[in-house]
Amino acid sequence: MRTATIFLLAALNIFLVSTAAFSSTTITTDPDADTDNPPSVTLPIPNNFSVEYVLQSGFFDIGKTKRTLTLQEDGNYAFTSTTKATGMFAVFFNGKITERSIWEFHKGRARPLQYSYKDTNKKKRNVSLAFNWDKKTVTNTINGEPWSMEITPDTQDKLIYQINIMLSLLENSNLKTMNINVADGGKLKNHKIIIQKKETIKTPAGEYQTIRISRDDGKRVTTLWCAPSLDYLPVRIEHYKKGDTHVNAYLVKVNGLPQKERI
Repeated sequence: MRTATIFLLAALNIFLVSTAAFSSTTITTDPDADTDNPPSVTLPIPNNFSVEYVLQSGFFDIGKTKRTLTLQEDGNYAFTSTTKATGMFAVFFNGKITERSIWEFHKGRARPLQYSYKDTNKKKRNVSLAFNWDKKTVTNTINGEPWSMEITPDTQDKLIYQINIMLSLLENSNLKTMNINVADGGKLKNHKIIIQKKETIKTPAGEYQTIRISRDDGKRVTTLWCAPSLDYLPVRIEHYKKGDTHVNAYLVKVNGLPQKERI
């Protein structure tokens, strides 16, 4: 049960996506790339909002996640995710997993400056990343041990994918694929996301028209249902480890994201 529960609590935080492409024509989100139509200098989503999800496995509620976006005094943004076990799972895991990304709005995308991960459950883990965009490097510190690696101009951290999903789809809702480079586990990993189809999804927060997007790495499949009426916020997240655990996260509450009429 211990291994399964840790997996379930972490599942909400590992879907990675950002940069985009049309059908057969690549659209880069490289922050240093030239473009004939430069992106807005103003963040096209609210500066401050919060959302809550319930995590379910089978018929059981096994956890909850809260995510908040805040505009800081220095003009940068903080995106924070906190996940805790609930019900009988909280008896075994009374800590929490907290992720935080400090980022800037740069040429139409969220560009990470600092990222941190802290797990206060029994298997404690502390991770921090510091991005140096002048040198194109990131310094990764795990439980006090630092090291650095080179990164590409479009590299993301593991949390702000949700913001960049929203920004990419707001910029063009007809995307067919998305690709991203992610600094993860000492490597620069590339992930391809497929935009599949439109679906109506029921959640505790209400019923939403959504666009379904999915990533399959051969071992795990993660699917998001993003609601245009909430600036493409994911209202359902499903994570499936082939031959093993299946978990869903459903939107329960949203504050600061007014619903819009959007086709």
